[in-house]
Formats: sequence, structure tokens, C-alpha cells
Amino acid sequence: MGSAANDERQAMLAKAALILGEHFSAVQILASRSEDGAQSGTTRFEASSGSFYERFGSVRAWLLRQDEAERMAARAELDEDEGVA
Repeated sequence: MGSAANDERQAMLAKAALILGEHFSAVQILASRSEDGAQSGTTRFEASSGSFYERFGSVRAWLLRQDEAERMAARAELDEDEGVA
């Protein structure tokens, strides 16, 4: 896909961020698209509205929760493999 298609995708995200921004004090949208073939790879998109610090804090808190959940799941799997109750 060419630049025009990516420009259209980016515009779609920007519009969504504006619409959501009418209802939320901060919005951060992250999206990615994987391509196969001649232009293989991942293209990343982002759009946002509202306070940078609020968006940054929300994304950071989400990342920390995800990281902790993955660690807990890995630990539970190890415990299960070792027969720990």
C-alpha cells in the first residue's frame, strides 16, 4: 500500500481522536498494520488529543499493568510446572 492509503488511515485515526476528545480529557490511539509482499514490515500510526501528561501517564500505567500481568502469568505457569500449589 502506498503513502495515500497510509495518509487515509492516519486521517481516520485523527478524526477518531477528535471525536473521542469531545468525551474524554485525554485520548491516545496507537495502531499498527503489518504488510506482506514487496513492502513487508509494520507501519505504526498514532493520534491523540488532550493533555500530553495525562496521555503519557495513562499509557505508562497500562504498560506497567500489562508487564505485571505477564510476569504473574509466567510465574503461575512455572509454579504449575513445578507442582507448587
